[in-house]
Amino acid sequence: MQPSPHRTDWVDYAKGICIIMVVMMHSTLGVGEALSSEGLMHCIVAWARPFRMPDFFLIAGLFLSRSISQSWSRYIDRKLVHFLYFYIIWMLIQLLSKQGYLLVSNPDVFIKELSLAFLEPYTTLWFIYILPIMFVVTKLISDIPKWVVLSVAILAEFLFRLFDWHTNWIILDEFPLRFVYFYAGYIFAPLIFKWVDWVQRHPSKSFMLLMIWGVMNAIAVFTPASVLPLAIVPQHMLTPQLSEFGSLAFYPGVSLFFGTAGLLAVLALAGLFASRGYLGFLHYLGSHSIIVYLSFFIPMALTRILCVKLGFVNVTGVSLLVTCAGVVAPLIFYRIVCKTYFKFLYERPQQFRVA
Repeated sequence: MQPSPHRTDWVDYAKGICIIMVVMMHSTLGVGEALSSEGLMHCIVAWARPFRMPDFFLIAGLFLSRSISQSWSRYIDRKLVHFLYFYIIWMLIQLLSKQGYLLVSNPDVFIKELSLAFLEPYTTLWFIYILPIMFVVTKLISDIPKWVVLSVAILAEFLFRLFDWHTNWIILDEFPLRFVYFYAGYIFAPLIFKWVDWVQRHPSKSFMLLMIWGVMNAIAVFTPASVLPLAIVPQHMLTPQLSEFGSLAFYPGVSLFFGTAGLLAVLALAGLFASRGYLGFLHYLGSHSIIVYLSFFIPMALTRILCVKLGFVNVTGVSLLVTCAGVVAPLIFYRIVCKTYFKFLYERPQQFRVA
């Protein structure tokens, strides 16, 4: 899975920022649960929640206009089979690492868990499970006026927030909340490129906007929705905890605003880094983000277990250490295996391509 020589630098910077936020979230929450405590990293994870996944989905749709007119066979190969291949490979690795013992002690249960994994994706792999569904849906509805599709997507996101609809199936629960960003990336790509271009030409103004946004996002995230008049607050948002449902940042309608503002801020930050060549590691990381996404759970879990065994109790320090391991170790492992037989873990073999 070598990066293309014609990539847009700031896109890779943005993907690098996003993948760090994803690894940080899983690492920090895992450490907090293991040590039964929370630290500074939990606040950072909560602050990034409004825009962490919206940014990933918008970037995924950013270049869709280049391929959506392809033949169905080529489109299915690149947008469905491609992700399905990696999901199956790494789902099996996760399943075997966590419940492989069931093959001997209770093979029927193992088969059941394997079957369920095709219906309910593993938590760390759900993005590449739902993304190909979005690609296929978008091509199927490509003849419908874009403003109609976008309006329906916005309404769906609003209604799911308002009524707290849950099916306990991650596809139906996440699709209405994320598709609006994916589709926006597809239809607003020219405007998004103009936005980043403006940011790169006006760094001082952009920095001030980023500072203002950062403060506003923090206020929204750490303010409970119950500060609003009770008559307009959905019942499920009256929880005292600053969870997704109790936070003002996830109030119906407000969530879309802060999701959009946050993803534009990340793209702006990526544009500033790219224009000056700062933090080149982010560029490399973004161009290999799928590698980190697929395999970060292994070093993340191992490092967390090791820290707990050694008696480390500083939640913030352990969370940071586990996050670094989850980001760096997959890149090292990839460099080791990319020229060996095991490169099939990250590069789809020809025999698994649609003719």
